[in-house]
Amino acid sequence: MTQTQGAMKSDAASHIVNVPYAIDLELLNALLVTAVEGGSDYWATFGYAERDADLNYASVRVSEEEASGDTRITATVTPESLMDGVRKLAHLAMTAPWAARRLADLTTENWDAETADAVLQLAVLGDVVYG
Repeated sequence: MTQTQGAMKSDAASHIVNVPYAIDLELLNALLVTAVEGGSDYWATFGYAERDADLNYASVRVSEEEASGDTRITATVTPESLMDGVRKLAHLAMTAPWAARRLADLTTENWDAETADAVLQLAVLGDVVYG
């Protein structure tokens, strides 16, 4: 791929363009609630959770455990830190069709628990490792 006037141009017949899209705190809160309350509980263990005045998660302890029961990764996740996962998803969407679908779901307000899970995995693990 080559950079052409602010847009990414592939060497094939298709082109990739960067389109700005605003992700607000309300969406990040909803993603975090969805991930914690069912979207990611098949791989993550959730510990201490702090809530704000509106009962949204202000921060949540997220741990990934190995099959042996040992904790591999523990992170404190906030709605704002999920933005890192959204950015990684947007970057992956340029080359990975599954990520492009998830990003399209997010921007069209058609996202679900799988999208919230992918964003959380990208924020905590740096990649989608599960599911």
